[in-house]
Amino acid sequence: MHWDKMAGGLKKIQPLLVPVFLQLPWYIVIFSIARFAMYVAFVKDATHVSRDDFLTLWLTGLRYDLRIAASVGLVLLLFGVLSLIPWKRWRAILVRAIPFLSGIISFFVIFLTIANYFYYQTYHTHIDIFAFGIINDDTKAVLINMWDDYPIVWVFFATVILSFVGYLLGRVKNIDVPYSSREKITKNIVVSIFVVLLLFSLARGSFGLFPFDRDTAPMPQDGVLNRLTPNAIMALGWAIQDYKDDRDFIVVKNSEKESLLKKIGYRFTL
Repeated sequence: MHWDKMAGGLKKIQPLLVPVFLQLPWYIVIFSIARFAMYVAFVKDATHVSRDDFLTLWLTGLRYDLRIAASVGLVLLLFGVLSLIPWKRWRAILVRAIPFLSGIISFFVIFLTIANYFYYQTYHTHIDIFAFGIINDDTKAVLINMWDDYPIVWVFFATVILSFVGYLLGRVKNIDVPYSSREKITKNIVVSIFVVLLLFSLARGSFGLFPFDRDTAPMPQDGVLNRLTPNAIMALGWAIQDYKDDRDFIVVKNSEKESLLKKIGYRFTL
């Protein structure tokens, strides 16, 4: 009975692996098209781009893209695991929600990718901490300027249409795979664990101790290519982190400097 229940669970989770892994090429295509479009639009003289910088742009960019794609895959996989709960009605809701969730995530990723293009066009860099300063200064004026200067309506409808692809990729088909032996069940448990570990490693961008991030990733020496390397989601994540660090920054009074330096082991000499 124990093995029968485990087999039933595996049969339910296996169909989800298809839409999970389809996220990888889908987001790689989105980010690669955006990076290529920005390369064509913003690199003024491609003949002066070194071979090393060009390769670093695409290889590092690909690893960043895989981080986002694998993260989306893990989110969908989590929904699939939750769908294994014994309540049939709740399980059906979760399974039906997966393609909608895939479409919603696609919408935000595509919209932010297009927004990153126009942000670079205006400020000559990817989305960064200054985006929050622009919004906080006068949100209403910023929104009016965006409406006047950018094709917001066309971008919105194009994003909705493209997001439908994400919805289709997230659909889970009922594929019944028989499990007739303990050996087959064991193999599929191993495969399931391997899939989770693989997605987790790709989401970190590294199989090592530290995740693949701006502090550890090789970046092009050329300033323009350097700013084109991260995709919009990675750039937004860095901007949010920088904004939090800047907001939490504490200004130390002159009267407190000496005592704080002593706490960290600094000794004053006469």
